[in-house]
Amino acid sequence: MPPGVTRWSLQRRSRVPAEGKHDMSAPTVQQALALYKHAYEQGQLAEAEGYLRQALAISRTEQGDRRDEMEILIDLGPVAKEQGNISMGRDFLQEALRIAEEEQDRHREAMIRIFLGDVGHAVQDRRWIDDARYWYEGALTIMRELHDHEGAARSGG
Repeated sequence: MPPGVTRWSLQRRSRVPAEGKHDMSAPTVQQALALYKHAYEQGQLAEAEGYLRQALAISRTEQGDRRDEMEILIDLGPVAKEQGNISMGRDFLQEALRIAEEEQDRHREAMIRIFLGDVGHAVQDRRWIDDARYWYEGALTIMRELHDHEGAARSGG
């Protein structure tokens, strides 16, 4: 499964659109996400990123669902990182983190912090490694607050 994509995010994306929103764009977002997954599995990262960006644009303009936007940003982070664009990957994940904080979704916030730590470990630079430690420690704190022992173990606790 592509990075950042979880069973939860796939289920989340297939749900009914937000109240008062038209369902016209949902198939388009779903098609873009399916094309992303296929391109990613074929190792076509630039193409995969393009489909994610398309899904993100549609989600932002037509659906207005911040949680779906967050999930797409989570997928964009590792794809950018794998293409060597570490800063862009971090930016996507930090944007997803802001949405998780706005939505008060502590579990997703912790998971995004783990992904941010992973991005930091991709660079052999002291500042990035220190940032990675910060993100992992934040994830561990949240997981402990949530009594998520499995999540705490994944975040280094």
